[in-house]
Amino acid sequence: MNFDLTDEERGLAAKVKDAFDDEQRARLAELDAGRIDPTRELLSPLLATLAKTGYLALDRGQGGARRRLIAAREALATRSPSLFLTIETGRLFGELIQEHGSAELASKVLPELAAGRALGTIALTEPEHGLPLDALSTTAAREGDGFDVSGVKARVPIAPLADWLAVAVDLEGRLAWAVIRTDEAGVGLGPRVPFLGPGGLAAADVTLEGVRVEPGFLLGPFDDPGAITLPAEREDDVMIAAALGVMQRAFEAAKRHAKERQGGGKPLIAQQEIGFKLAEMLTLVQTARLLAYRAAWLADAGDREAGVVAACAKVFCTENAEKVASQALQVLGGGGLVQGNPAEQAYREAKYLQLAGTAVEWARMKIGDLVLAAGR
Repeated sequence: MNFDLTDEERGLAAKVKDAFDDEQRARLAELDAGRIDPTRELLSPLLATLAKTGYLALDRGQGGARRRLIAAREALATRSPSLFLTIETGRLFGELIQEHGSAELASKVLPELAAGRALGTIALTEPEHGLPLDALSTTAAREGDGFDVSGVKARVPIAPLADWLAVAVDLEGRLAWAVIRTDEAGVGLGPRVPFLGPGGLAAADVTLEGVRVEPGFLLGPFDDPGAITLPAEREDDVMIAAALGVMQRAFEAAKRHAKERQGGGKPLIAQQEIGFKLAEMLTLVQTARLLAYRAAWLADAGDREAGVVAACAKVFCTENAEKVASQALQVLGGGGLVQGNPAEQAYREAKYLQLAGTAVEWARMKIGDLVLAAGR
């Protein structure tokens, strides 16, 4: 088992890390702090910049996608959690089209996503139904040679920014995805949901009233519910990488403050208590990174332990992101209480990551179930 990054993987991470100019980095800082609202006008040049690095390209079908992206994902999440989660939501949509869509639909959508000219998102959860998936109230009714989709989806990530929706629907008792443009007649977007989390994360409820969907834009129906829940499981990969970025941002903010701030006639970093905090933070950052990279490697290798290790990584990385952020707040002292500083942002972001995707409570139950199954 070799976790060393290839030259290609290192190169992609370096390109992502250095992709943005000073003006773009300043805008990203304002976005993450919640001082400006996420808009397509703001995001479009950032997407175009990332498209030039190759980061937006889909390559899951080629194998090794998780490992190829893990370092680059960490680099982008460290730079801007808001932009990272926005883009990775679009990637989940693209992978769904790549794996289940027709050649015509793929040719229409995927090049636009890879070039950063379009964004897509997945509308799965409903006001009365979350995950694990029990049922769907959103339905696709046959109408002539197509379908009419009606229902409500709750807290759809990046819905206010997206061009495309993949909507999970019930089709005569079977599960399917309906691919819909957000500007279609019958699609309604609610106001932006004010999340506890990245300041630049956009989400909204989506209402669908008799939205027309042509046959080529319906994926499924599927007998296996995994085709519906799989994107949510892959979302955990995103939350794990985001946690690495949040931890790194918080640690760097604390270290920078400890070096620059004086206390008792010497830098804070020379104080033993501060040094111990930084040592503990770095230990957690390094351990989380190793577990995240192992989870990516096992997933790409098709190892039978991939599922349980991924669940372990979701729990460990997101919970320890909160611990690192909390320690960073302590190091910053009174300055850490001021909203918008990197440590305060990291604290909010870490709590969001624990709940997004598979909540850590569900992840723990999954780990327990897998351990019990392995012992039988």
